[in-house]
Amino acid sequence: MTVQHGNDDDRQVIPRWRTFRATIQTSELASLRASVSENIEAELATLRVSFDSDPGVYTAADLFSSLIADGRRDSETRRLAEFISGSSNVPKPLASFLTRVCRLEPESFESGPEHVFDSEQSRHDAVRRVRRLRSLLDTEPRNAVRWVDIALAHATLGNVGKATRDMRTALSLAPESRFVLRSATRFYIHIEDPEQANFILQRSERLRSDPWLLAAELSTSQLAFGKFNNERAARELLISDNLSPHSLSELASALATNEIRSGRDSRAKKLFAIALTAPTENAVAQAASVAEHGDIQIAPELLTIERGFEARAINNSRSGAWDLAAKEGQDWQFDQPFALEPALFTSYAAAIGTANFQLAYDVAVNGLRTHPYDAMLHNNAAFALGNLDRPAEAREHLTFAHDTDDDEDSYVHRATLGLILFREGNPTGGREKYLSAIEALIATKKEMAAVATVLWAIEESLVQSDVAKESKGLAGEAVRRFPSPEGTAVLARLNRLDGVDLRAFPVSVK
Repeated sequence: MTVQHGNDDDRQVIPRWRTFRATIQTSELASLRASVSENIEAELATLRVSFDSDPGVYTAADLFSSLIADGRRDSETRRLAEFISGSSNVPKPLASFLTRVCRLEPESFESGPEHVFDSEQSRHDAVRRVRRLRSLLDTEPRNAVRWVDIALAHATLGNVGKATRDMRTALSLAPESRFVLRSATRFYIHIEDPEQANFILQRSERLRSDPWLLAAELSTSQLAFGKFNNERAARELLISDNLSPHSLSELASALATNEIRSGRDSRAKKLFAIALTAPTENAVAQAASVAEHGDIQIAPELLTIERGFEARAINNSRSGAWDLAAKEGQDWQFDQPFALEPALFTSYAAAIGTANFQLAYDVAVNGLRTHPYDAMLHNNAAFALGNLDRPAEAREHLTFAHDTDDDEDSYVHRATLGLILFREGNPTGGREKYLSAIEALIATKKEMAAVATVLWAIEESLVQSDVAKESKGLAGEAVRRFPSPEGTAVLARLNRLDGVDLRAFPVSVK
């Protein structure tokens, strides 16, 4: 059997790591000022009128500079850049500024997040990105943004050593940059070094005045040390009148999560109300992950947020909409191709929710490119291969998932071994492993025990064993007693076996 990424209780508000282009588009690097959007829109409207009435180099430059200062990189800035570049007698300082900014415009080969994740295409894009950025760094060796972007490309390819070197270079060049610090935070979490992630944030002079950095510091200190280091500073920032709701979203979310885990749900609801006023997609995903534990209500329109793949994947899985959950999971993996969480979630959703075992295997294998020793990803790959009637390959993956520890993961691995034994033609051995796993899971996670019971019953039905009817009855009763969306999904698969000619199924019985 498979499991999805971690426990919802474990999720922290760790920064996303995207290219500079994509980060700009999320407004993460915009001004911290409150009501800045209203002020800048009024200013931009005036500048647009001036440019329309007198379309010259200087009116274009005024509008262009204001757009860039507000963190915008879009079709309007590109049109203005082209207009200014095509004009005669452009002042040298303006030409230099224009060149510097335009070098940070999107590269033509970078795909958009609306595409379904494709492992080979992702790898191909990352290789091209490394080559392109390496060429640019030959002429811009002190460009910290480029070093962060090439680190991301190397991390996507699984080149941890090169990514580490690149990120260290970026930090040495721009140790106070919000983009560099938040990207580095996510990278060090990626390589399982939360202490280093917290250290680089703690030494920043901007930490206590920048809510984006402080939100990341709270989460990394929780991961590294099990407690908040700067909770008072965080709460002081949260009541500031000078900061925009969007800039406070992840900070409020981190504080709210801690309140839920401390059993203070009423405080958590108030903090999540702040977090979701003008949220980041990361804050929406955090709210979705803890919603059931803290009775947090998420307005439906929040789930339509741009790049809100994780939140929608979680929400769809909880409602039993597994096809949509798997689709959002693929988009989530496209958005964060180096990350473990989308690979675990999507391989689980595809295998358990939709029985799309080929997709489950492909997603798991791609996750193993950046997390080659993750036991649960290997388990999920083994489960998918077992259901694809490739038990020998499944065993190879299961060697990374040892059945020695007395925990839920170990019991899941044991159930997967049961599947493999069934598909090898050894139903007696498979039954023994399944029943052992089910018995252990009942004491720790009853919903998982119910799912394992249904999966066992499916195998008994496929080989038409003497206990097939009994196992099916036990499976139905288990799901009724301990219901879950995944239990409902696998029970529907079991029930669909009625009337199927199982003699054509390629499994022999010994």
